[in-house]
Amino acid sequence: MRVSNLFAILLLQVIAPVLGQAQAGYKWLADGGGPDYGEFAIDVDADAEGNIYLGGEFADATFLWDSTYSSNGNNDMFLAKFNPFGDVIWVQTLGGPQLDRIYGIDAGPDGSVFITGYGKIEINQPPPKSTMHSRDIIVARFDAQGNQIWGLSLDGDISSEGTDILGNGLGECYMSSRMETSTYFNNDTLVGNGGKDGMVVKFGTSGSHLWSVSMGGILDDEYYAIGMDGNENLVAGGYFQGTATSGGHTLTGVNGEEACLVKMDSSGAVLWAVGFTGPGNEKITGVRCAKDGSIYFCGVFDGSINVGGINLTATNSQDIFYGKANPNGSVVWAKRAGGSSLDFVEDLEIDANENVYIGGFYFGTFEIGNNSVTSGGYDDLYFAKIDSTGVLQLFETSHYFDTRDIFGIGVDKQENILVCGAYIGQLEFGTDTVQSVQGTRDLFVGKYASLDPAVILDSVTGLGGPCVDSALNFHYHLEGYFEANNSFTAELSSSTGSFTNPYDIANANTGIGGTLSGTVPLSAPNGNAYQARITGTSPVTTSNNLGPLTINGQLTPPLTISDDTVICNGSSVTPAISESYVSQIWSTGDTSSFTSIATPGPYWVKPTDSSGCTQTFSFNVTECVSNNPGRIGSILLYPNPGTGNFSLKIMTPVTGTWNVSVIDMTGKPIFQTQIESFGADWQENIDLSAFPNGIYFLRVEVDTYRWTRKLVLRK
Repeated sequence: MRVSNLFAILLLQVIAPVLGQAQAGYKWLADGGGPDYGEFAIDVDADAEGNIYLGGEFADATFLWDSTYSSNGNNDMFLAKFNPFGDVIWVQTLGGPQLDRIYGIDAGPDGSVFITGYGKIEINQPPPKSTMHSRDIIVARFDAQGNQIWGLSLDGDISSEGTDILGNGLGECYMSSRMETSTYFNNDTLVGNGGKDGMVVKFGTSGSHLWSVSMGGILDDEYYAIGMDGNENLVAGGYFQGTATSGGHTLTGVNGEEACLVKMDSSGAVLWAVGFTGPGNEKITGVRCAKDGSIYFCGVFDGSINVGGINLTATNSQDIFYGKANPNGSVVWAKRAGGSSLDFVEDLEIDANENVYIGGFYFGTFEIGNNSVTSGGYDDLYFAKIDSTGVLQLFETSHYFDTRDIFGIGVDKQENILVCGAYIGQLEFGTDTVQSVQGTRDLFVGKYASLDPAVILDSVTGLGGPCVDSALNFHYHLEGYFEANNSFTAELSSSTGSFTNPYDIANANTGIGGTLSGTVPLSAPNGNAYQARITGTSPVTTSNNLGPLTINGQLTPPLTISDDTVICNGSSVTPAISESYVSQIWSTGDTSSFTSIATPGPYWVKPTDSSGCTQTFSFNVTECVSNNPGRIGSILLYPNPGTGNFSLKIMTPVTGTWNVSVIDMTGKPIFQTQIESFGADWQENIDLSAFPNGIYFLRVEVDTYRWTRKLVLRK
């Protein structure tokens, strides 16, 4: 959302983004504008994939990256999407004959993009429709491709503006705003208390008005920002004057504008309201809530301010303050920053670790933490990162003799800072320098990495141990900035833990973290000292190692397939595996430990052992081929399967000593005989009735030749 002191906003002549080096710091800058003074970027946000959404306003004949845009009378609003590397993906514009502006953008968790602001635009306004005023609230929902899902122009008496917006996982949204007298929601009307009032509204997935709650008294009262915690409790921030009420809770001020926070649940019931008062003017300009309900806020004040019992005193004129409150509104800590002249804090954002990011601009000198700077002549921008205890982590500014202001700040999952605003004349962003068109006011958006690039391997999961040929998932997240051509590789060490020649499990070029999935290589031997890691190429990075990991290199017991894989004389074969596996499936569709095959060709079997490990083994069934086809003769075994008595017949055997044996699945012979053949037919009865049902192997050998056939006993 942005704030009270914006003058106007938007678009652009893009300078091609310049990628930074492999460390924290400035990464890229894009600016745009036209010959008029009407280009501002006011708010910025990042989605889960690191894409960036930018909003504000632009004047006539403004160049927006790839095209020149014309407004519909006065300044119009724009919404643009960039990829994480600063390349524009699409631009949408909206506008009417008067001034139109986006104040707030949210990349919602459902994938939608929400905007709010003001203007005189007729977008999907349902009847009945009253006469619109010059400043009426605009609120809309877009999909990630830039298509408008719904949009509303809310008529209000005199003037109304949407200031901040947040979406939930269902595609609903909550908006903070300011209105005068009344606001009309189709057949619903919210009546204020006099002057300007703060207002929070909940909209359904299609833009329906679900509820609205006002805050105010007879004087002017406004909301500038809204935060939402993990339970969809809301905290709105702004200012009130004199006495103001909201949902039965009354605030009483000391003098002038008093900063305030008001908390309500997802149904609009007000839970509490607190004021931060002083002898001058004070207001909240940014609010965000952590999942656990902690509240982070920022604002401006004159002279002095009591922030929940913590007294802060301005150096001179207007200073800024920022702090943290508990879910019940009690202040944990509060700090000031400022200097010799006017200082502004326009926006606040937090990340998943509850680091706080603020941005704005200052005149003259400015002090924050141990930093003391002086502007280049007029107003200079600044942004800062503060941890959840209030300790300053970084501070950046840019000097020039003319204007440069930050109006919006955001952060992505890698703790890269996004800043946007406007400048006149020239802007330096690290090593990048841009010039405004004809010395007018142009907009900008940039990215700054607050952390050095790092890959963090959070966990490794797999199936059954993991086992050879089973799924192996590397779950990781990133810190800092990774370039567009980066590639990540999930690596598994040798069984001793060495990465000298690692196994490459999976690859991806995504720069947002997540999961890399592959399989344990079949060649990986048994071991309990494996390590896992992820490497990146641009910049070159290596994650932490996770281990030791246990890999079952082979199934237990090891898989063997019988020698019965050669078809002779038009008969079938019966390959088998050990019966000690829990289950198996053959390419023929059989699920027992053996299958019957009558046609040569490639086949496979996939068994699963008691540990849940599974592998796929391929084998070939071939025709009987020999350099001496008459050497063995014709061998018949019948019946097979049989109930106990089997007949073995060898027709026209060659002269020699014949060894005949039946072997069980462990390799133990259970039947053996030997004959001397002189070329006549020979027949033998084999009685296996004393042995249990199962798979056996009949082996016939003469000289160096061996013939093996599956024998199935079924009583």
